[in-house]
Amino acid sequence: MRNKRTHLYSRAICLATIAALAPVMPAIAAEETGAATTGGLEEIVVTAQRRSENLQEVPISVTAVSESMLTSAGIQGTAGLQQLTPGLVTYQVAAAFLPYIRGIGSSLSQNGFDSSIAIYIDGIYQANKASNIFDLNSIERIEVLKGPQGTLFGRNATGGAINVITKDPGQRAEFRIEAGYGRFDERRLRAYASAPITETLGANVGIALRKDDGYVKDRALGRNIAITDRFALSAKMRWSPSDRFDARLSFLYNDDSDNSSLSVHVLPGTLSTAASRGIPTTSNNYESRLSGVPTITNKSHGITLNMRYDAGFADLVSISGYRKGRALSFSDGDLSPANLAYSAAPQSGRQASQELQLVSNKGGPLQWITGLYYIWDNQGYANNANQRGLNSASNVPPPPVTPADLLVPGASVVGFTTRATTRSKAAFAQASYHLTDADQITVGLRYSHESKALKGIQYRRTGVAGVGGAPASFLDTQLAAVDTSKSFSRVTWRAAYDHQFNDDLMGYISYNRGFKSGGFNPTVVNANPPAVDPETLDAYEIGLKSEFFDRRLRFNIAAFYYDYRDIQVQLISAANSLTTTENAGAAETYGLDIDLEAVPSDVLKIRAGLNLLHSKYTKYPAASVFVPRVVAGTSTPTGGNVQVGLNAKGFDTVFAPKITANIGFDYDIPVGNSRITLSGSAYYNDGYDVSPGGINAHVEAFETVNGSITYYGPDDRYFVRLWGENLTKDVHPIYLSPQSLAYQVANNRPISYGVTVGFSLN
Repeated sequence: MRNKRTHLYSRAICLATIAALAPVMPAIAAEETGAATTGGLEEIVVTAQRRSENLQEVPISVTAVSESMLTSAGIQGTAGLQQLTPGLVTYQVAAAFLPYIRGIGSSLSQNGFDSSIAIYIDGIYQANKASNIFDLNSIERIEVLKGPQGTLFGRNATGGAINVITKDPGQRAEFRIEAGYGRFDERRLRAYASAPITETLGANVGIALRKDDGYVKDRALGRNIAITDRFALSAKMRWSPSDRFDARLSFLYNDDSDNSSLSVHVLPGTLSTAASRGIPTTSNNYESRLSGVPTITNKSHGITLNMRYDAGFADLVSISGYRKGRALSFSDGDLSPANLAYSAAPQSGRQASQELQLVSNKGGPLQWITGLYYIWDNQGYANNANQRGLNSASNVPPPPVTPADLLVPGASVVGFTTRATTRSKAAFAQASYHLTDADQITVGLRYSHESKALKGIQYRRTGVAGVGGAPASFLDTQLAAVDTSKSFSRVTWRAAYDHQFNDDLMGYISYNRGFKSGGFNPTVVNANPPAVDPETLDAYEIGLKSEFFDRRLRFNIAAFYYDYRDIQVQLISAANSLTTTENAGAAETYGLDIDLEAVPSDVLKIRAGLNLLHSKYTKYPAASVFVPRVVAGTSTPTGGNVQVGLNAKGFDTVFAPKITANIGFDYDIPVGNSRITLSGSAYYNDGYDVSPGGINAHVEAFETVNGSITYYGPDDRYFVRLWGENLTKDVHPIYLSPQSLAYQVANNRPISYGVTVGFSLN
């Protein structure tokens, strides 16, 4: 990791820059008109309340990210969104994408448990956490909604929602293609085409491809790992036969392979079980010594039909969606060339959802929306295998090890096959009423009823040597079975009041309740498994949204307080490294969010964000943590770790950095009828714990800086871009997991750079 002086210097740069911009407070220009002028900020339209509205008029804390912002910041996929959103932390456990917002999130990677941050693509909730790791292709915008979404969105989420909106087909033909090459033999390709087919029908298609040769050297396997191989395809058709009816049919496909988060080494300063036995390991940042190639693959596809009909007094909206995906994660649990432990987790899932809305479309003081929602989700593991103790010379399969190699003669594997099914029904309504031209109240209510079921078996699979030259086989012995279900019902709500001080300044105050349903641990197979209780969050927020200097400055600020109860947390078993879920008690969270955009001149754009956060457990009497195993009565480590209980009251909640900040800019330099654009972005994270207490499980403060220089030809018909990522050469964990055999860590991508060229017609 980098030294403290470097971190303090980087922190000072990020915070000082934001502090220099922040003094432009609302009182500066109370008399400004807010009218748009040439060179001012563009109006941002969001759908945070399920209708198209100006961001500055929505009494919700929202960070809106456009496609141009993604390009400017060098963001390729969902994991990079934290660099543009204060308060957002993105994390990955095996194949699961697990975001946190304002310290609220979930590290639950198991099937059957929803994320505390709901992710939507074109209005469809993405239940499969593995399917949420993808490159951002054909994106119109991304809305990060902060705080519980207890009324309008299809799945209740305690922490917030990430709403991805893809591009609609345009009314004229458009074509773009770009290709790039960079360090680690990285190849990038993106293409997008859109065209009208008839006067009422249009279509588009987009692809994104990214491959590299890996940035971690495995000294035992003699090859690179941490390899990315991603392909994304999107297509959409839009049919508008009249002014009263509109339909959008979209298709998404992702084929993703990226084993970076499982390309692990031993955390520096700790002693693994393998090392204590004299087996070579490594703690070097970009090295590993594994006996098997780690695997994280995901393939998913889905279709969405979104229809809107103007019924006169209101719009009738139907949102139908289907998703299917499968994923595999395979990891070496001992982090050494020996075969002490492996885990193979094949998983698959399907979901179907239907939402009906009735949305007021007339002017007047009252605006309202009401609707019904249903989702069926079935996800599970097929022959999930966790093998421990295979370390005799006769039982060592040759590398590279695959899941099938766990079945060598004499080896015994405990596995399970389980399916978790969710059926959720909800009815919701929300109304906003203007008491005066400046004062508005909003009230929303949602009733949700969810049924969770778990079916499956646990078995022991033993390798049997072949007789008379016959190949080896295996014998399965059933150990346990599960077939259980439980229902959960809750009422959640939203109440808000906002006041328009003038055309440029709006203030609001709100109270929201969100909940996330309970469920069963799909890794615990017995006749009567206990159910995990739902978690509940009450959120109180006050905010200001403002624009000044003829819309050359946009400054939004929000303060919040959360009361978080029955928190669902993840545990890792010391016996077999399986993950389970339990309720943690309660936590108190409060903080401040700032979003800023400025156009000081017609050639310069600046964006910045800051999140200050305090988040502590107020009740967590029996947190489970790993501490180094030592000789009795001494502090001398013996190798590996032991699981102990900890009263975590007063400790920071996990994934809750006290400070996150970002700043970026685009500066255009005219060159005849062409231009050169200088772009840069910096992200700072003050660090966070990944388990209560942070015992060998704390991510230190880090920062990342990306930049690019782009030459655009006449009319932007073509461009050449030189780009660099992680220009400060920062090293920080993207995955840190305390486990019994070792503290595992995988680091971020080192500095990389390259060139991209593109061409467009429109």
